[in-house]
Amino acid sequence: IEQIRMLLDQSISETRVLIRDLSPQVLYQLGLEAAIDWLAEQTQAKYGLRCMAEVHPLQSPIKEARRIVLFQAAPELLINVAKHARADKARIILQGNKTSVTICVEDNGTGFDSSLLTVPNSTATGFGLFSIRERLAALDGELQIDSAPGQGTKAIITLPAHAA
Repeated sequence: IEQIRMLLDQSISETRVLIRDLSPQVLYQLGLEAAIDWLAEQTQAKYGLRCMAEVHPLQSPIKEARRIVLFQAAPELLINVAKHARADKARIILQGNKTSVTICVEDNGTGFDSSLLTVPNSTATGFGLFSIRERLAALDGELQIDSAPGQGTKAIITLPAHAA
């Protein structure tokens, strides 16, 4: 019974961390800009990956649902860098104008043939990228991946700022 109790306590603790990471209070209290800075710090601490944030003030307000989708996509991209890219540096850039918001995640890793991402049923496309694309498409946004072997990777999320 004691082992079960310890496992339950551990599961509850890990669930709280996951919930905090998916939707941190900083996103709601201080906005997307502060949340991106926080994300870079957390990525560096958790994965040992030097992660820099370059945050440009957004020129127009973004609806909460859009901020959440943008924020939740960014850590998924950074996790891909940490797991697959064999990179030692990553950069996350947030910028926007009156019509759109862009988050760019780039790394100095090994890169890959990004043309494989357009091949149906390719093993190069994981659930994470598929999930990001689906959530963005529902909001008229897109995910573009630019990479080549030995050249690192750049993932660019673009989302209209004012659409419903």
